[in-house]
Amino acid sequence: MASLKRPVGNQILTAQAMFSFLTESKFTDKIKMFFVSSENVAEVASELVERYQEAQTVKGTQQFHRFVPQCDPIGVLKVYKLSVGEGNSVSVKKNVKGEELEVCEDKELVVGMFVACIYMEELWFAMIEEMSEEFGDALMIFLHPKGKSGSHAFVQSKADKCWVTHENVLRIMTNPNLQGARKIRYCFKLNEMEEAEQNFLSLQK
Repeated sequence: MASLKRPVGNQILTAQAMFSFLTESKFTDKIKMFFVSSENVAEVASELVERYQEAQTVKGTQQFHRFVPQCDPIGVLKVYKLSVGEGNSVSVKKNVKGEELEVCEDKELVVGMFVACIYMEELWFAMIEEMSEEFGDALMIFLHPKGKSGSHAFVQSKADKCWVTHENVLRIMTNPNLQGARKIRYCFKLNEMEEAEQNFLSLQK
């Protein structure tokens, strides 16, 4: 279309000529234009090849189609299985061995949920008793280790509880198996306990 407006001896035959024609037109006040040379394209393509070769894949992202990085907190993505619709928030974290990156869905904290959290610079497993939307924290009832099997129990005489901010919640735990009759012990999954400990130790470095 643009070449039809030019005389026969001044046809638009190159990208640079098209760019020059457009920047001289009346469209520049409404449309911002910039010129990208073939050299620029080749340079960027080469840089992308290097980035893709050095990039570390993230396990669990194959099912998603769209990714939107979130500014706060760092390491959180808004992901979509379709280009439209409601997205889910996931965190990119290292696995238990600290070797591979994987995505973990960020579930909403609710009363009665078991979590791994940090309190007084120590790792604790606890149950959420109360939530405060105003202050962004939760009242935790802490469980104490019992024996060498990895089981935990609540303090019988007086509940050991305190408010913990959401930022100090390391992960949500699967509901533990219950053991014992008179004195109930709570047994969490070993891999989840190891992951919580790994996350805790990584924050201490």
